[in-house]
Amino acid sequence: MGMQATLGKLTEAVDALKGQVKGHGEKLEQIGKEIHTAKVILSMCGGAIIVVGGIISLLIKAGLDYYVRLHAK
Repeated sequence: MGMQATLGKLTEAVDALKGQVKGHGEKLEQIGKEIHTAKVILSMCGGAIIVVGGIISLLIKAGLDYYVRLHAK
């Protein structure tokens, strides 16, 4: 009778551990999705910064060229 009780406790413990492992797996999947989202957002921000920086540099160059032409005469 003692063996059956011990076996029942072990079975219950294994089932509890299975539930915990499943929960941890779901948390890891969620973290993976969040990391992917963060990488996409960062790459889009980087691209936007490059585009805006290029436009600003073109405007600065055009302004400097205009300034040099005005004062070269």
